[in-house]
Amino acid sequence: MSDGHQVISAKAGEYVIESRRYPFCPCVPDNKSSAAYPVYGQDGIASDNSIRSGMTLVPFNQELNRLMLVVKNGAAGSYQVTWGSESKVFTQAQLAKGINLAAEFPGNPFMSAFAKVDAAVAAKQAFETTEIKNRFHRRGLRSMKEISDETDRVVGAAEQEHAALVSGVETSFAPVTHVIKIVAL
Repeated sequence: MSDGHQVISAKAGEYVIESRRYPFCPCVPDNKSSAAYPVYGQDGIASDNSIRSGMTLVPFNQELNRLMLVVKNGAAGSYQVTWGSESKVFTQAQLAKGINLAAEFPGNPFMSAFAKVDAAVAAKQAFETTEIKNRFHRRGLRSMKEISDETDRVVGAAEQEHAALVSGVETSFAPVTHVIKIVAL
């Protein structure tokens, strides 16, 4: 088990894991969708405006988005792996080498948690854009003293608001408990 993940229980091919590190989720469940993020099942990999499609153009999952499941010493030729509501069949050789759960299961137990973090980050980033464009770069200030006084006032007020948004990102990032089932076929 790697850093950020802990096995809570294991019995008869069913593993309950608590994860404090998330894979990148290129889509969200339908009830968590927003105009800016694709809905799972409606984000076709062949679409030219899909995050998942864009991820195929670079080795994103292979190099940056790895959540590997390695199963050693399997006796069966193939296994059904279930993660969340999806199942796939893998050979014993594939599992011994390791499969990237993040790549194989785009609809996974992290989607809702990822959507919360993504929304909190988007809110913080939107504020930062407004903070710089509208608050810090105000027109009409004439003297250096006026600029200095206004900057101190704006920075103080903005940083309180910014700190609350940073805290929102931190609190939205909660551990995810998920189940991986591995059944010999």
